[in-house]
Amino acid sequence: MRRHALTLAALLLVTGPLTVTGALAQDDPAPPGPGKDSGPVVEEKEPERKTSKEAEQALERYAKLLHLPAHGKTKELTSTAGAEGQVLPGGKLEVTPRWTAGKGLTLDVTIPEEIKARYPAQQLDMTKKLFQTWARETLSPVFESPSLYVADYHVTHKKESLKDIVELMPFNDRAAAERQVLYFNMEGLVERRSMIAKVDPTDPMQAMLAGAEIDTTYGYERRGDRHVITRMSSLMPIGDMLVEYTYYDDLPDDAVLLKTCTIVTPFDPTNPIVITFTSYEADGKVIEATKPMDAPVETPSGEDEKPVEDGEKKPDGE
Repeated sequence: MRRHALTLAALLLVTGPLTVTGALAQDDPAPPGPGKDSGPVVEEKEPERKTSKEAEQALERYAKLLHLPAHGKTKELTSTAGAEGQVLPGGKLEVTPRWTAGKGLTLDVTIPEEIKARYPAQQLDMTKKLFQTWARETLSPVFESPSLYVADYHVTHKKESLKDIVELMPFNDRAAAERQVLYFNMEGLVERRSMIAKVDPTDPMQAMLAGAEIDTTYGYERRGDRHVITRMSSLMPIGDMLVEYTYYDDLPDDAVLLKTCTIVTPFDPTNPIVITFTSYEADGKVIEATKPMDAPVETPSGEDEKPVEDGEKKPDGE
């Protein structure tokens, strides 16, 4: 069980800093307000965040090149998902992703009762929290605008061979990396990222990556007038890690929705983590083409239609 927790910790280091790094700040306790024993209130001058118009334009252009829910008219998108593999050997985590316009992506994770009986409660709780945090960060690139993750960084820009290069340096304590550099191709897509992760020296897994440069390359597929991310491949001192995304085909209104996310880790490359997404709903309306193959078919009356067995005669009129 410990190895699987380390797997999730390593995944978080690799995927987290590229996405919404301030997401966990919501759980931080608010600073105490002025009171009787707090003494005189001293207003601290908020440090100035440095940014670059050229860098922001490069990130905005990148967002426009990707298929993201925000580009459509949908206000809320939900799905049912299941995670199998190294997360809980022999078990399956139930995941409910929810994307909301203006709020972004949230995830609810449920551990089935039959799995709870196999592991100590403390280990299950640790695994659940790690997976929830890591999964959100891993899925954010296909749900949220990439410009969101720069809020916790100073941003600078330069060009080399007519290509944009954006460097991110920590602006506050919520920044999850000591340094990031994004390399864009001529089309405007991020083709490579170099990152030095912020690590906890007391954590044995993170300590292995202290000061190490993690290099990630990206693969894309063009769908219509935009692209989808199909691959993130990371080179680390502890080994190579691969994340692959697949998408549904032939959906109504040319919608593009995530179907699977597969993660191959250096700890057990023959047993990848696989997250499968089904039963999407857009603003409460079920997208039928994303239902599981074994899902019951609803009749107009609302009753589930039972499949006709071989040799059984259908009622008249059918």
